[in-house]
Amino acid sequence: MKLFALFACLFLVAYTNAQTCGEEEVFCEGTVDECIPEKWYCDGIYKDCSNGWDEQDCYCPAGMYQCRNSGVCIFYAQFCDFDRDCPEGEDEKDCPPCPGFMCTDGKCIPSIWACDGEWDCDSDEADCNCNPSEFQCDDGLCIPGEYKCDSWQDCRDKSDESSCTRLAKPTRLASLSKSKSRRNLKKVREQRILSSCSH
Repeated sequence: MKLFALFACLFLVAYTNAQTCGEEEVFCEGTVDECIPEKWYCDGIYKDCSNGWDEQDCYCPAGMYQCRNSGVCIFYAQFCDFDRDCPEGEDEKDCPPCPGFMCTDGKCIPSIWACDGEWDCDSDEADCNCNPSEFQCDDGLCIPGEYKCDSWQDCRDKSDESSCTRLAKPTRLASLSKSKSRRNLKKVREQRILSSCSH
């Protein structure tokens, strides 16, 4: 009888500590109660289990590189693309210098994106020389002069709307004209990018 009670007690302890995952899920070994979708196991993208178990001892598909210490898989084309794809950044070490504009955060962008009136990284619009018809935001961005004090924040730092005297709110027509102007500027920028890629 004592033997039966001992087995029953052990069974209950094991049963209460056992992890059951849903259908098409796997249990994250070494955790208390984590389950992840089965398709995330060894997917080479993220460590989905809190302890990284799902990406340990996995292999990347053909044509991909496995980042050291992380298990993340990246395409070889992502090496030296000036964008950290591996968590520890080894895909961007010992690379040739940036052929365009090197941002202070290490990102490399095409030269024509620098000082074009749109932030593409942390520093491409800082210290730009604005045209006389433009307003320079306190953070360096150049915007069309008519955007100053128009009740629409165009500068990230909102400096285009500071120290303004408001006599009247802009009309709906003025707001629509500004939206159209912005769309046209965006189209011009996209055309410049496409033409720079074709050279």
